[in-house]
Amino acid sequence: MYIERIQVEEGFLSGLDVSFTLGLNTIIGARGTGKTSLIELIRFCLDAAGTSSDTSRRSREHAMSILGSGQVTVSLMADGQRILVTRTASENGPRASAPFIKPLVFSQTEIETVGLTPSGRIGLIDSFLPVTEDDPEALPASEIRSVSSQIEKVRRELEEAAKRLTERPEIEAALAAALEAEKNLTAGSSHISEKTAVLQQISTSLSGFSSSLAGHQAIENSLAAWYQQIEKAQKVEIQFTGLSANEVELAKSAIEVARGKMQEALTVVADAYHKLKAKSESINASKLQLEASARQLRTEVDTLQAGAGAVMRRGQELREKYSVMTASAERAEALQAHLTKLLQARDTALDSLEAIRTDRARRREAVAADLNQRLGPNIKVRILRNGQAPAFAATISDLLRGSGLKYGEVVGPLARQLSPRALVKAVDDFDFRLIAQIANISEERAAKLLGFLRSADLGSIATLNVDDDVQLQLLDGQDYKDFAELSTGQRCTVILPILLSHRNRMLIVDQPEDHIDNAFIAATLIRSILDSAGSGQVLFSTHNPNIPVLGSAQTVVHMGSDGKRGYALTKGPLHAPQIVSAISSVMEGGAEAFAYRAKFYGGTAS
Repeated sequence: MYIERIQVEEGFLSGLDVSFTLGLNTIIGARGTGKTSLIELIRFCLDAAGTSSDTSRRSREHAMSILGSGQVTVSLMADGQRILVTRTASENGPRASAPFIKPLVFSQTEIETVGLTPSGRIGLIDSFLPVTEDDPEALPASEIRSVSSQIEKVRRELEEAAKRLTERPEIEAALAAALEAEKNLTAGSSHISEKTAVLQQISTSLSGFSSSLAGHQAIENSLAAWYQQIEKAQKVEIQFTGLSANEVELAKSAIEVARGKMQEALTVVADAYHKLKAKSESINASKLQLEASARQLRTEVDTLQAGAGAVMRRGQELREKYSVMTASAERAEALQAHLTKLLQARDTALDSLEAIRTDRARRREAVAADLNQRLGPNIKVRILRNGQAPAFAATISDLLRGSGLKYGEVVGPLARQLSPRALVKAVDDFDFRLIAQIANISEERAAKLLGFLRSADLGSIATLNVDDDVQLQLLDGQDYKDFAELSTGQRCTVILPILLSHRNRMLIVDQPEDHIDNAFIAATLIRSILDSAGSGQVLFSTHNPNIPVLGSAQTVVHMGSDGKRGYALTKGPLHAPQIVSAISSVMEGGAEAFAYRAKFYGGTAS
């Protein structure tokens, strides 16, 4: 795929219409003629991101100021198919006739600074990996967050059940005493014995009703929560940007079908809820009738023997409590089994997520190995697995903020020695001993830390990506220097050869030569350009004549300006007379570049 043509309507470059080819394309011209503006309009039209949010913002602002209320259109060629991409200043994204791969675009500042941040370095490596439309992590990550939310709800319910069950021994003892008291009541009177037998039967029925009502309430609450979730999803507003009218209609149709399915689901859930609610109300009505009968019988028993009614009422209350307690124990057992399944499901999803990330790391290591083979020994590239631990430490700090715990010296060791998954497991297992050992803190303090983290969004923690980092080094004399220790020019001598190692990819670079000398351009940069341009498209804007001349540019665009508008003065292949004249007269050292070219290519300057 390569850029075949760019057309601009309105703005500083209004009327510009230039074509490019495979291989090396260069944009030349005096300062202020629109070389950088042309590149930024291409970046804007094709929605190619910058190396950071800040550079993306500046690039967009530059493009908007140049375009005004106009429109830019880029024609791409891919396997003989022309793809039209167009965008106006008011549109949030481009409109395209077919999917396309975005080019790699680097300004001079980005060349100098991209290697200074972990995200910039890993982005360099990832630019060599196949471009995919879908995020392979999205599905397992979504499942992990969903299951983690369910785990949290089940755990809360289990904790509440556990609190209730702590009263079980006491209730069992009290019930045994109440049964003994009831037995003593029946010993002295056949009338009391008959009535207490009926009361005990009613009490047993009431216990069953109480247990059933507790179960109904739990299910009704779950259905109500489920209804709210479906209703919330149904009301999500979808923004249609960057789509054609047909695509918008297609998307709207699909969304309406989905909303219809969700409405059906709401109807089914609501129907089940109301049926259960009606059953609960029926059970409660029966329970109220039995309670009235029990009160009448207790009154009759009390007239036969003072205090007997109170004994029977106490027995009834304890039977109901014991029945509900038994139901709670059964519910807790079912919840524990459900929790085990949820934990297994999350582990499976986490395994999938880790497999995706491990595979990506291996492919990154393969890219680094290839770059080392191409660019070594001068440039060395190394992948540091999970090297961005400081970002994980910052996340842990954010989670613990407001806890009242002194966590400053704790987060570093935790982020370095635990993966997000391992931290979640420690929270799940309440493994305060492990946390205390890793963070070198007391077990009491570790327990408080875990207690606070239990209230955090564990799904987000579990899916957090402690990304790989990249080490970039340059051979300086006998020693390798890390990227951060290099001068601006040395940084460019590392980044440019890496970028030019791309094959079959559109690469656009704005004025890369300001901090590098002609010796590097001739010895290293030109070789990289020739290798890269043979299989893809490279587009450079430049003030240095050695780049188009020694790089054997397939197309040269000479930009000019009248102060109000920028335009193409001439364009053509390197050997065209008007291009030779433009390079020789406009670019400082242009004539010398052509003379050096004759030596560079063994005596032929064409």
